[in-house]
Amino acid sequence: MVSSPAIICDSSSLISFAETCNIEAFYFLKDFLHARFFVPPRVRSESVTDPLKIKKYEFSAVRLNKLLEDNVVSLISVPNLARDTVRVMDLANNSFFIGGKPLKLIQSGEAECLAVIIGAKMDAFLIDEKTTRLLIENPRKLEEQLRLEYSRPVFTKEENISAFRALFSKVKVIRSTELLAVAAKNGFFAPFKENESHALHSALYSLKTAGCSITERELTHYFSIRV
Repeated sequence: MVSSPAIICDSSSLISFAETCNIEAFYFLKDFLHARFFVPPRVRSESVTDPLKIKKYEFSAVRLNKLLEDNVVSLISVPNLARDTVRVMDLANNSFFIGGKPLKLIQSGEAECLAVIIGAKMDAFLIDEKTTRLLIENPRKLEEQLRLEYSRPVFTKEENISAFRALFSKVKVIRSTELLAVAAKNGFFAPFKENESHALHSALYSLKTAGCSITERELTHYFSIRV
């Protein structure tokens, strides 16, 4: 991560942090590394506005709303947001086909984040959702996984995949576990003193169980971190 990184955040990672009591990492990274976090309107709706109406998710939404109220995470819009969101969804959701039908791979919140990246030149995209990450980083691996998942041939529309990758080839995709590891390396868990490493490892595991797409092998690698 570069100095004063600008990071656009998807609902998946924000909710993971809120549900695992790791939300203070955003405050820490803003103060310590001067990181700047942003969400587009749809992500605010998905992670705050809509969940505030549902008792089961209300407390997580309240905590995420406080990030916005404290200006730790900022709402962002860009020119042509709606147009670019439609463009992103059209490319992504018409790249892979099974039985002649396109597979809907990304939702409006993820697409809005990507549209902001087009308009605002963000340094990184914080997202835990596996499909979108693979579409950006390794569409061939995504194609293989789709074929295994559906046990059917997958047709790829190469021009759409190429156009999608051209838009986002330079964006750094990070997961909640990776962001938390950065915070840990800079002293986020230092208040736990002799239990600092234990706190980190427990927090990483909690993010995995909350939905962060991370393999056991990757988790074992993180567990080797000593802070």
